[in-house]
Amino acid sequence: MSLGCAVALGAGALNLIPVGFGAGDFLGDLEIDARVVGVADTSYTQLNTRARAFLRQDLGAGASLELGVEARSYSGKTAFALTDLLPQAMSDELQATLDSLQSWGDLFVHAGSGRGGIPNGRLVQATSLDRVRIDRALIRWRSGRFSLDVGRQPLAWGAGYAWNPTNLFYRKDPFEVARDPEGQDLLLARWDLGATTGLQLAVRPDDRPEDLAAIVRGFSSMAGLDLAAVYGEERLRWMDWSDVGTQGPMSRPIRWEFEAEDPWVVIFTEEPRHRLAGGEVRGELFGVALWGEATWNWIEGKGEYSAWAAGADHVFDTETFAAVEFYHYGLGATPPYGLEDWLKALSGERSSLGQDYGLAVANHPVGDLDELTGILLTNLTDESGIAELRWARSLGNDLSCTAALQWPWGEDGDEFGRLGGGGFLRWSAFF
Repeated sequence: MSLGCAVALGAGALNLIPVGFGAGDFLGDLEIDARVVGVADTSYTQLNTRARAFLRQDLGAGASLELGVEARSYSGKTAFALTDLLPQAMSDELQATLDSLQSWGDLFVHAGSGRGGIPNGRLVQATSLDRVRIDRALIRWRSGRFSLDVGRQPLAWGAGYAWNPTNLFYRKDPFEVARDPEGQDLLLARWDLGATTGLQLAVRPDDRPEDLAAIVRGFSSMAGLDLAAVYGEERLRWMDWSDVGTQGPMSRPIRWEFEAEDPWVVIFTEEPRHRLAGGEVRGELFGVALWGEATWNWIEGKGEYSAWAAGADHVFDTETFAAVEFYHYGLGATPPYGLEDWLKALSGERSSLGQDYGLAVANHPVGDLDELTGILLTNLTDESGIAELRWARSLGNDLSCTAALQWPWGEDGDEFGRLGGGGFLRWSAFF
């Protein structure tokens, strides 16, 4: 679910510009959003600020380090209760459940793995909290065809524009595809076996050694195509929402865990293992860039499903950029959605509510300083969606201003039908 998000393109892109700082590079950015968000028939306002600063230093002998700190602050409407985000019938059903489980009512909780495109987790109660966190803290080492990066770092694998089903560790927001992924604690190794062929391994720690999450990726190029094959595993923490009701105690005990970086509680009843295998391809045909990405997924004790994305983009002679992408998610639900479907989507146990989605983006420069961008995101399963129109203006080499308006549509029981119109005014500065 998107609540007034936006894609950063052109003058609004979050590109970091390095400047000299001793023997290394010091760089960063500051972003301030004044935002209006609509939910049901009510409009809310929020001001949020995001500041980042990074230092990159060459250590010699093929080694380097990178340190980065990110700070966020929020004011105005900083929390949405589940009963606000759900369709009215689902909201009434959930409220009856919460009334029967009074100890839950005062908790800010989230489920899932605690990692994703939304800062450090997928929130059951969508809450924005001020925070300061280390976003980059890694040592890089290169020796011949081998490289090793250890520490907190981003991982943005995948050929897709807005969706990357081959990437276990990062979930994009279709309205924020240009954002840098949040740093995660990873070990990332790479072996270059040739000029365009190699192997990559990404490992993320978990509670126990056997719970480690890992992705192995082989890549190559041939006949004008960029190809990759992946295999990955991770431990999920799932809540059996169907077992939460007003008719007595649950059949399985609930486990509670605190996340290290956030004051939320992770609640879950199951810890299934998720495995995926798949691949990706990128190429060009008659000047049009094409890509595809697909996986087959196994969730221990839950069954199998497919997920894939395919799209194309092109820059026309008029300098207009256009892109389209289709995404299928086999674990998604079909209307009419039930309460369990909504809770699994909002908590991040599922990457989306529906099964099929479409995205269309068009960007056109207006003169030397301005750009217009249109974005259309549609849930093809229930025919709801969000349209956004954005204007961005460069105010100098290191400063830009962006304004956007959003119009959602759909019925109350659809994914985007409960959202109202909104928009934002954003200032972005780079140093």
